Amino acid sequence: MLEELHIKNLALIEDTNIDFSSPYISLVGETGAGKTLIVDSLSILKGDKFDFSLIRDKSKKTVLSASFVIDDSLIDRNEEFSEYLTKQLLVKRIINTDHSSRYYINDEQVSSSVYKKILSLLIDIHSQGENSSLLDEKNHLYYLDSYLKNDLSEIKKEYSSLYSDYLKDLQQLKTMEEEKEDFDKDYLLFQINEIEKYHLKENEIEDLINEESRMKSYQNLLKDYQEFSSILYQSDIMSSLSSLLSVIRRFKDSQIDVSSLADNLSSLKESISQFENDFENMDIDPDRLEYINQRLFDLKGLMKKYGRSTEEILGKLDEYKRKLSFLDEYQIDKDNLLKKIDKKKEQLFLIAKKLSSTRKENAYKLEKDISSVLKKLLLKEDGFKIQIKDKELSKDGVDDVSFLISLNEGMPFSSLKEAVSGGENSRLMLALKSIMNSLDPSVLLVFDEVDTGVSGKVAFYVGTLLKEISKTSQVLVISHLPQVVASSYVSYEVEKKTLNNTTISTVKELNEKERIKAIAKLLSSKSITDEALLQAENLVKEFK
Repeated sequence: MLEELHIKNLALIEDTNIDFSSPYISLVGETGAGKTLIVDSLSILKGDKFDFSLIRDKSKKTVLSASFVIDDSLIDRNEEFSEYLTKQLLVKRIINTDHSSRYYINDEQVSSSVYKKILSLLIDIHSQGENSSLLDEKNHLYYLDSYLKNDLSEIKKEYSSLYSDYLKDLQQLKTMEEEKEDFDKDYLLFQINEIEKYHLKENEIEDLINEESRMKSYQNLLKDYQEFSSILYQSDIMSSLSSLLSVIRRFKDSQIDVSSLADNLSSLKESISQFENDFENMDIDPDRLEYINQRLFDLKGLMKKYGRSTEEILGKLDEYKRKLSFLDEYQIDKDNLLKKIDKKKEQLFLIAKKLSSTRKENAYKLEKDISSVLKKLLLKEDGFKIQIKDKELSKDGVDDVSFLISLNEGMPFSSLKEAVSGGENSRLMLALKSIMNSLDPSVLLVFDEVDTGVSGKVAFYVGTLLKEISKTSQVLVISHLPQVVASSYVSYEVEKKTLNNTTISTVKELNEKERIKAIAKLLSSKSITDEALLQAENLVKEFK
């Protein structure tokens, strides 16, 4: 629901806020007072092009903003805009003095394309010169299927599931063909042979580098070990330690505790022996070191080309083998996949034909309902027809659906876009919306000139239809029909005034008494009579 509309610096409107928090609103006022300007404001707010001569003060910005409350169903139906759609939604368009525009959603600047797509979900205007989503033939299949959802649900579910699998297979085929173009069999063989000729073992490069490091470390330590041995044996330290240990043990039964000293001397003697053994075991084979150096030198080419580690190089080898296997089995795999695709395509055509038959068999239901409304609106009975033609297999089947209209006897059926003109446009769109709005409801529906060429019972029926539509979408209507104004819940009067030599339009919500008077004014040819007031009051009561 549109809660509030703010208009600043546009034509006769200087700066005004309008509270629209009612499901069904009518605008009344004298011709030329500015009622259509409200519709124009909503159109400009949507992001539509407009005449810059409408800017009131060319030295100032024009600002149009609105706050909406939207329900979860609209958010759920439009997941691609979930980051923008919130239950409380503020939209704003600023038109600068250089005629450029900036667009905002919840105070965040957005691109014009995103803004216009979101606003098209919120506002649907039915007025001369305005385009509705109903006029776009790309949407007609959606509307028909939504209307026939109970008849089509199971078939569509089966078709949609199979079509999804079919698309996955087509994508797999495309990927296979693209990969084949990227792979060169001769080059893959060359790369595999280049790696395999070195018979690289798992973790070999890292093990060789560690072993080489240990060997080089031994060469550096050998001199220090020789000095250690020289000191050790020239001073006969090991013999001295044995003698000391022998003497110390004689103090075992004395009052002096020598156990710790004896243990330390024994431990030192053992540590020196262990160190000698460990170093002797480090003795390095020069031939082994030469082999390691040569092996690492030979592997440098692989490391430079295929990876710094054994794991990376062997990983590349596995990848090349996989690609080679893919090429060797490509034609067989492709043929099998093509058979699979052809089989699914045949199944899809069978289900699509069944889907098409169901649509054709049941399309009359929608034709009948809309034609019935057209008749009551004094438009041609049976003037609505659904045309279903064949098309290429798609996510919706093989049907191309178009809504056709013939509004006058003897005239051929034509597309909605070609058929709508003048006042018939609004009545025609009213008829369509009365049936289909619940299938894909906008937040706000605007009807302008909906009363052209109708009166009496038809006018009452128009009011009834608008009130019914307001159960699923908020309705704003500009009308000179007392029946339509009486059917609304709230009425606003647009009035043109002159203040300080400046003409402005004002918008005022009417109380119940003022509303009755405004309806009576529409019923009276000249002055408002008591009879007109009573008739207006009865009209309002009748709709209530």
